[in-house]
Amino acid sequence: MNKSRKSPCPTLVVWVPKKTGFTEFVEVNEHNEVQGGFSVAIFCKAIQFLPFNVRPIFRPFINETGGMNGTYDDLLRHIEGQKCQAVAGDVTIRGNRAQYVSFTIPYLAAEIYMLVHATPEWIQTLGTFLKPFTTRLWITLVCACILTGIAVAFLEYRADNPKFESPFYKQLLMVIWFPISTFFFHEGTNIMIFSHLNVSFIYIPYIRDRFIIEH
Repeated sequence: MNKSRKSPCPTLVVWVPKKTGFTEFVEVNEHNEVQGGFSVAIFCKAIQFLPFNVRPIFRPFINETGGMNGTYDDLLRHIEGQKCQAVAGDVTIRGNRAQYVSFTIPYLAAEIYMLVHATPEWIQTLGTFLKPFTTRLWITLVCACILTGIAVAFLEYRADNPKFESPFYKQLLMVIWFPISTFFFHEGTNIMIFSHLNVSFIYIPYIRDRFIIEH
């Protein structure tokens, strides 16, 4: 490529951060020499398309002990107001940094990540059917079934229904089982007065409202 224009910076000092991890972007060896990396390669490729000649000189941004001389913000502050100096590396473009240095067009995709709590693996057990409802809702269901069974048993006992005149433990089982079985079986045939069957469905709107509130 013929580059006839005069270069404003024949020599460009390029500072490179020294990293202990992810050296695929920039790599500085144990002798504090810039050995290469993806960001360095992109930088060298980009300056080839300039209409003038530029000779980059890569220097690691290190302190006296050979470690990183501060943070990435310190690295950018180091070239603030300087002429013919640049930074090559995996530097994130931020609003506060753009106030004192100029960035090139990003050469990596700007991806956004979110840190959330890990969802435990759902292992189905015998108690899996209990999980959709809260504890308060299950207590409400049980209490509603028992109260409904007591109400029906009391009304049928007054109507001299022989089905409800059995021993106490059988009446107790009937009180617990009757409201639930009404939805799936023909337990309504055990009731002498059909109007008493309406008691079994009184608690349905209340349970529905409780379900909406709990969720």
